[in-house]
Order: sequence, then structure tokens, then C-alpha cells
Amino acid sequence: MRLQILCLAAVLCAAGSVLDAQTDTADGVAAFARADYERAAEILKPVAERWPESGDPVAQFFMAMMYESGRGVPADAVRACALYNQATIPGALFRTQSLNLGRRLRLLLGTEEREECEFLQGIGFDHGFQPVTFALESLDSIAVNLRSATVTHQGKQKRVEHVVPTAPGVIFFPVEHTRLLAGPTRSTPHHYIEVISWIPRRRQTWVLKWSLFEVVRDNVISVTDRELTTVSAPRLPANASFDLREFVQLGVNDAGVPEWTILSGPDALSQGIPSDAERDEVAALDRARRIADDRVDWNRVMDASRKPSMTYSDAGGCGNIHLYGWSLDRGEAISVSVNEDFVPLTPGSSIVTLALPHPGVSIEVHVYDRPTKSLPFCTDVAIGGLAKLETWTAITGTVTIELSPRGVRALQPRLYRARVRITDVELTNTAGERIRQAPPVTLTAVVGTFY
Repeated sequence: MRLQILCLAAVLCAAGSVLDAQTDTADGVAAFARADYERAAEILKPVAERWPESGDPVAQFFMAMMYESGRGVPADAVRACALYNQATIPGALFRTQSLNLGRRLRLLLGTEEREECEFLQGIGFDHGFQPVTFALESLDSIAVNLRSATVTHQGKQKRVEHVVPTAPGVIFFPVEHTRLLAGPTRSTPHHYIEVISWIPRRRQTWVLKWSLFEVVRDNVISVTDRELTTVSAPRLPANASFDLREFVQLGVNDAGVPEWTILSGPDALSQGIPSDAERDEVAALDRARRIADDRVDWNRVMDASRKPSMTYSDAGGCGNIHLYGWSLDRGEAISVSVNEDFVPLTPGSSIVTLALPHPGVSIEVHVYDRPTKSLPFCTDVAIGGLAKLETWTAITGTVTIELSPRGVRALQPRLYRARVRITDVELTNTAGERIRQAPPVTLTAVVGTFY
């Protein structure tokens, strides 16, 4: 109480210079001075905790004291801690007192309470999130809170951090759980968690964000994040409810693949959700590429006049049809483009043999004077710093193209696997030099259209 009296004295001394322009805060402090704590909380709470704009640090300081002592509001040490922290902005009237009281309070809190304090300080107090637990198959379950999810699988628990996407001023709707039966016989259960929230943006704009996760054994896997709609308002109305299924749906397509669908707007589309095997394939490929990159001497300087090696360790692809490969030392790359307007291709064991040059096929080999981490293929982003010294273009040769059926990945049914084999190719550079490829070159990658 003595500390509170000292603080009040400081407020009364500074009232003329600080609080005259802050009527609500001044009235709240006056109510606090009269020991009318309920009235003080009624006035100061919305001023201290407002979002998305920052609250008043004086109101935050007094509300922190009331939450810590339980005067006018239920005692809440975590919220008091967060408000003390927020009241320490440079130039705040009670910055020193807030630093000292906040430091003392944090020493009394447990580890989880201190983490919650920092969390609330970052996103605000009126986020509306409600922790929830969903039953899955057998005795499995998932418990979701703001900072983590705990999956119970076969009697063991695993905590997954940072599942719920957050942002300053976020307002959540209840978390959704959907169970789908998928697979060829529609008998394999899949469990999905949906997190829906309004997120404030600049210029009084609110964005409705939807995040989809799949629970697979003891893992929580992110499937997609989408912005569904935008509204303009200085503050989101308290009754800003909506029907999620008017914006997005979950279902199973005719092939038995789970999929999500955005129903309207410029981003309307459907996409399949990848299977475990597809995720494992991508993860294994990413691991292998990281290991290979770790072995590259990225500071190596190479001979500018060397001939292409025509030996490639890995490949990628996009479009209809563009494949590219790169050498193990990352100093050389090959690009193969096929234009379906000139080359009729039929997915499913289709083989086309062409003699070059041909209007529908382009093959280029790029030689660099140093290892190149980001290749300029399958991207609209201009990449600076590439030291491309020479381009060799194929002028004769044979290209064999093999295509799998479309839909090799559930993630996108318009994707398919392409295998290109290049033999007997002769290349020329800008100086007119010619070389003939010795061993065949084979590139394999997933290509196709994504939308």
C-alpha cells in the first residue's frame, strides 16, 4: 500500500503536464486514488488493453498493480506481468517503477507463466482463444493451446510448439476439428485442425486468416495458410461472426484424396493434401540436397573458358515442360524446355524422339565461374550476383521424353513426373565453338501446372 501511495503522489504531481490531455486515464487514476478500484478498472482496462493501437502506459501501470493485488479485478499475475512490460516504453511516466515491479513479479512466476506473460505482451489480451482438446482415433487425442499442441498417440505424449499462428491484436474463433475418411476404399481416417482468426493490418483493415493442419500419428503438420477475406473497420465488431464453410471446405475427391477448397474470390481453388509417402519423398529430397550443398566449396573460383562437363547430380522442374539440372560442384547447369504447342505429348508412357534444332525443344547449358546456389529457372524473381560466363546451345541431337500419368502427387493433380534423356547432342557457344556430348544426360523431375 505504501508503494501505491507513492505512485499516486507521483501521478498527482505530474497530472498537470501529462494527464490533462488523457481524460479517461486521469479519471481512472482519480478513482484509484479514492480506493474505488472497481470504477478505476472499468475506466482504465479498455485504455490499457486496447488493440490494435498501443495502450496508454500510465493506464497499463495502474492496471498491472490492480491485477497483481486483485483490487477491482480478479488477481492475475500473468496479465499484471504483461502490463508492467508494456508500460516500460521509453519516455513512459512510470517506466522505472514498471521495470522494478515487473522484474520483482517475474521472479515469483514459474517458467510457463513467464512465457505466457511475454506471449500476451506481444498479441494482446482480448484474443479470445479458447484451449480445446479433440478425441482422435482409439485413445489418441490432441490438446491445442495458444503456444503449443500436445498430441497423445499410443499412450505417449508429444508437445509441438507454435502451432497456432499469432499476431499483435489477433482475435480467434473456436478451433475446428474435421475427420475425413479417405483412400481408395474411403476407410482411412484423417484428422484436420483448423485455426481461424481476424488479424489487424494497417489502415483499419482486418484480414480473415485460415490455417489448416493435419494430425499424423504424434505430429502436427502444416498443410496451408490462406487469407480468406478482408474487411475495413477501425475496430472489429464484437459480433463479427461468420460461417467458415461459406469460405472454405474440406472433403475427399473422386480419387479418394483429401482436399481443401476455397469457394470464392480471386484465390478460389482446390488442392489435394499430400500423403505421408509424398511428404516423406519431399523431406528425403530436401535432406539429400542440404547434405550435397554442405559439401560445396562456395568460395571456389572456376576456369572461365572450360568446356561443359554435361554431368548433373540433381534436377528440378516446373511448367509444361521445363526441367533443369545442376552439377555436383554447382558450377554448371542445364535447362530443357518443351513447348507442347509444337510437341504433342500424352501423359502415360508417352515417348517422343526429336532431332534438334526444333521449335518445340530448347536445350541450354550454362557455365559459371563460381558455384551458384540459386539458379535462374522456374522463377519470376531476378537473381543478382550470378556469374554466368557462357551459354552453350544444342543444335543437333535426340531428346526422349517420358511422362507419367498426371496426378503423381495428391498435392496437385495437374503435376506429373517427366524423364528426359538427351543423346548425341552437339552444342555451340557464342564464339562459335562446338562440342559433342559423350555420355547421355538424363533428368527426372516433377513438372506441370500448379493452378
